[in-house]
Amino acid sequence: MKKTLLLAGAASLVALNAHALDLTPYFGADYTHAFTHGSHYEGLAVPSHADAGTLSFGLKMMPYLSFEMFAEYSKHENKTDVRTNYHGYGIDAIGSLPFGCKKQFELLGTVGMSRYYNEVKVKATGDMHEKYDWGYRFGGGIQYNITDRWSARAMYRHIIFNNSRFAYSNFDVLSIGVRYYFK
Repeated sequence: MKKTLLLAGAASLVALNAHALDLTPYFGADYTHAFTHGSHYEGLAVPSHADAGTLSFGLKMMPYLSFEMFAEYSKHENKTDVRTNYHGYGIDAIGSLPFGCKKQFELLGTVGMSRYYNEVKVKATGDMHEKYDWGYRFGGGIQYNITDRWSARAMYRHIIFNNSRFAYSNFDVLSIGVRYYFK
């Protein structure tokens, strides 16, 4: 009898918590501008900026917490003798604090982990160097909820590499984009 009551109590708690989560999936697209602070690659000056596109899929679990997976791909930099390309993927946990009269704005804080690929090609010699590394992402931003389904977002993130294999140990990312919520 005690086991039956215990199982019934546990089942009701799980059912109550599942209903309280209020899961809302969403899709996002961002323009991203990444920049380093004076990087060099094996004696070569590497361009310090890259423009990228980012696609993300997220799950808003409560009004204050989301998890978001992303994939990011940059275009080639052709301004110097060195051509660079990077792309990455990862996951972020995003905390939000709604504010405003109708709570149309949200302050965002984010922490996550990512894996980046960096490719450097030297035009004069044809040499190519490829490296992968894991990074930790920290950042913040603001989101404006246009409707129940659409929002616009601006974010800043700082990415730190633990034992960097790249020409730099960290870089910064500014992004602006939109989100669509499947409600």
